[in-house]
Amino acid sequence: ISSSTRTPTAVTVCKFCLCLVLHFNMSASKRQKTDSSVAAPTWTAPTLLPSNLPSPNLSLQGHNASVYSVAFSPDGRILASGSFDKTVRLWSLTGQFECYNLLSTFKNSLTQLTFLTDSLLLSSSADKSIQLHDTATTERLRCYKTTNIQNCVSGKDSGNLIAAGGDDRKITLYDVRQKSPTSTIASEYQITSLAVSPQTSTLFSSSIDSEILALDLRTGKETYALLGHRDTVTSLTLSPSSNNLLSVSMDESCKTWNVRSWCEGSRLDKTMKGSTCNSEKRLARGGWSADGECVSCGSADNIVHVWDVESGEELFSLPGHKGSVLDVKFHPKMNVIASAGSDRNVIVGEL
Repeated sequence: ISSSTRTPTAVTVCKFCLCLVLHFNMSASKRQKTDSSVAAPTWTAPTLLPSNLPSPNLSLQGHNASVYSVAFSPDGRILASGSFDKTVRLWSLTGQFECYNLLSTFKNSLTQLTFLTDSLLLSSSADKSIQLHDTATTERLRCYKTTNIQNCVSGKDSGNLIAAGGDDRKITLYDVRQKSPTSTIASEYQITSLAVSPQTSTLFSSSIDSEILALDLRTGKETYALLGHRDTVTSLTLSPSSNNLLSVSMDESCKTWNVRSWCEGSRLDKTMKGSTCNSEKRLARGGWSADGECVSCGSADNIVHVWDVESGEELFSLPGHKGSVLDVKFHPKMNVIASAGSDRNVIVGEL
């Protein structure tokens, strides 16, 4: 992907974004403060349940090409996997632990999956579409057409707002109740990852440069930038509390950032090393454990690396894949992790 000359940011603002309550207007290097009249949302770390897997590790096979993305449903009953073979497989995590359905409405590779609710699955694809499926019926509820490959998608859990980005150098916002986009935010470069904050009006965005931008959804304006990576940022994921952001980069590092509305000094928390990137330069994704204590990400060395958030130390190096690990997600209820690989396999294992 080649970059282009910088162009001014352009935005079309939609009415539905105005209901989002917090507004950031701050610099990454200065003291930042939230409106004292708005109570900060509270979050309590859940107690993870024992694993219900029939064995410590399960290899879920069936895809005919590299698996680029995996996503657990919020209730933990479904695992979705999206592949270069143009299909999404739905795996039951109760009973027989098998593929119970297939979504095949795509004309090219899947690039990212995320659940909005226990049954609503959102996907981005290289076929230039953003699709929304009901996993209970496999019905396609929405199919938004775009002008170029879509690399990433993000949405508010149990909400109607979704954001998508790709090689068309813009972020497109949608309301799932409507058939057309509600607004767009222009980008200087191709978009690689997005993360919508469920608590505020902030959208985090990365592109083929090394910067992470915090954007105000109501205005499309940049509120601050997170600087520190030396190569393309391939993944952005908010912690369960939404107070921290995980970024994964082709510079072979993962970083955690303080994205609270009040921040004094640097927003960079920890830098974690151990993952690798090869000449394929794929968009490796990462994720947080449900209790917010661990993070993990994809790696070209065929290993799933898991780090402790507080110390930044690597806790586990999990083998099993025979190709690059492209995505890693933690189970929302149990001490279980799922990884997707270029070896066409999805591995679900206990920690």
